[in-house]
Amino acid sequence: MTTLRQVILFILERRHLATDRELSEAIYGSDKGHQQINQECRLLAAAGKMHRTKIADHPIQNSCGMLQTTQTPPVLRLVE
Repeated sequence: MTTLRQVILFILERRHLATDRELSEAIYGSDKGHQQINQECRLLAAAGKMHRTKIADHPIQNSCGMLQTTQTPPVLRLVE
């Protein structure tokens, strides 16, 4: 069985940057699970599996691994 943590890391390994809301929309199709995503991301960051970065007034960005500046990350689409 795939866990929420595994799904989050899977998305971040391919997209490189995503907010909690973007992850929630990619996984659940809406931001309904936003709080659960936030909690899982904080636990992953505490375990050293990913990074959470807050810059000025922008939402917290979650990242996994090194950013590849030569490629544009894919856009997460809302699932209906």
